[in-house]
Amino acid sequence: MIFASPFRAEFFQVLSQSLLQASMTTILTLAFGILGGLGLLCLTHSFQRRVAEIFVMIPSLVPVLFVIVASLNFVQLFMNFPFGLGGVVLIHVIMNVGLVSVATARLIGGSMGGVIELATVEGASRWQILKVILGGLKWDLAILSFLIFSLAFTSFSVPLIVGAGRGDTLEVLIYRAVLGQGDLGYGVGLALVQIFILALFSFVLRKPLPSVVKLNRNLSRLQMWPALLILLGTTLIVLFSSLSGVHRGFLEILGNGELKSRVLQYGTGTFIECVSVGILVFVGLFLVSYRAPHRVLNRVFLAYSAPSAVIIGLAVYLIFNAQAAPQYQIFAWVSFGFVVTIFPMLYRFRAAGRIASVENQIATARVLGASHELIFSEILLPQLWRDFAFLAGIAALWASGDFALSSLIAGRELTLAMMAQTLLGGYRTEVATVITWYSLFIGVFVFLIFEAVGRVGYSKSHS
Repeated sequence: MIFASPFRAEFFQVLSQSLLQASMTTILTLAFGILGGLGLLCLTHSFQRRVAEIFVMIPSLVPVLFVIVASLNFVQLFMNFPFGLGGVVLIHVIMNVGLVSVATARLIGGSMGGVIELATVEGASRWQILKVILGGLKWDLAILSFLIFSLAFTSFSVPLIVGAGRGDTLEVLIYRAVLGQGDLGYGVGLALVQIFILALFSFVLRKPLPSVVKLNRNLSRLQMWPALLILLGTTLIVLFSSLSGVHRGFLEILGNGELKSRVLQYGTGTFIECVSVGILVFVGLFLVSYRAPHRVLNRVFLAYSAPSAVIIGLAVYLIFNAQAAPQYQIFAWVSFGFVVTIFPMLYRFRAAGRIASVENQIATARVLGASHELIFSEILLPQLWRDFAFLAGIAALWASGDFALSSLIAGRELTLAMMAQTLLGGYRTEVATVITWYSLFIGVFVFLIFEAVGRVGYSKSHS
């Protein structure tokens, strides 16, 4: 049966847990993100601020698996990790608070800068100014809130590892229904409910993230140094915790021939997936931009939230019979499925703003009679090449930590991230930590390749 009613006994409990988890994640991330944004306002020098922004966004930019392993290592130094709802929320907040802090700082320093200066001259207190800012930015903060909510609500990797049956979400329930119980109809019904809930909010997700602004205004009344230190400290904890047990895990791999062989084999698989995902994203972004400006298409991508990763994986498996295909085809389908899940976020993150920045040039060229091919080769390709190469590199970096979607489509271990998931399930966290670092190294290496391609292409087009 292709569809079955999702309204069973466990559905309402898991749905309430999913909504509670996403709501708690959103509230805590937004609260700490606003404070973190006020902390970033302390850095008025553009170079210092840019470095700080990149640093605090590391938990948002690295693969999810890296943050999961680091969080497990840190918390277990003091207590048992809070598996369940609390653990899922904790990791989601760590992953997203840097992104929200950066976005909040840009919003405050840009659109609200003049209001803050005027309020400062009038002698308003910090809390009065903050109240005015929150009121003026309520629409932008609402967009950020719904973005975080949708990411947390559709999260699959984090609840799968740290939910421990007490933090299950609709994603995990879909996974168990389809793969554990073999009930495809029930899984499809659950996925439709999830898509319907996200559709209720998606109409507000139609603006790209704010771009970089110069903090040349007097924002001293809002600066919060303690918040900046806490924000930087969170990233430092993630980085140092990810090193816990690396030495012992490395020695264990060296002393185990079977482990060493798997690491080398799956390292190659990780590299192939990263490169494939990067190429697909790079080509996909240019395909989207080819007909720019396209208002409807732009609105769709800004408002679109990817459906269940489980359903995407299952659809790819059923349509292409991936597990029975040759290995190179399996990598192709895994890469395609992964791109489908991350493309909307990448488009929102940077592509939408860059495409919008050349729309006036495109309009002028069309008035002068230029064809789509000429506009693409003379306007879009030279000006968007470097940005799209950067986004392709980010996608490749994220792909290095993909284990959830890959395991659904492939049905067996092919990459280091999938190997790390298996090791975590066996409580071999030290070896899993080493594997995670190796996969991250490969992801960064592929990212740098795309960055180099971006710089070379940009230089040639402007020479």
